[in-house]
Amino acid sequence: MSFMDNHIQKPWAVTHSEVLTETNTSESGLSEDAVRIRQKDGLNELAAKPPKTTLQIIKEQIIDPMIMILLGAAFFSALFHEYTEAIIIAMIVVINTIIGIFVCILVFIIGAMYQKPLLPQYSKGNSILVSW
Repeated sequence: MSFMDNHIQKPWAVTHSEVLTETNTSESGLSEDAVRIRQKDGLNELAAKPPKTTLQIIKEQIIDPMIMILLGAAFFSALFHEYTEAIIIAMIVVINTIIGIFVCILVFIIGAMYQKPLLPQYSKGNSILVSW
């Protein structure tokens, strides 16, 4: 049975030496060529987008269809001299925008936390342990 057949049918049965042989690598790590390529081309990762500015986040919050409807309702409430309703609707829009900014910033922070690569740690046996 070949390495690939054994790997697909019984991945737990593949030994440490079989993995090293079939992947053309060693326990010492990257080959000289791989190190040179990594130094020349960098890591194999996508370019990160720059984070959104606060003004961009506010713009996205304001152009949301539901917020546009609320702003329209506030406008017509003020037009018909229903100032209390207009102020309450405007306060709802402001609170919604503040919450939206907060959530976008949290998403950016949490996303940055998950960009850390997982580094494999090898045990003395034939199994590979991955640290989190």
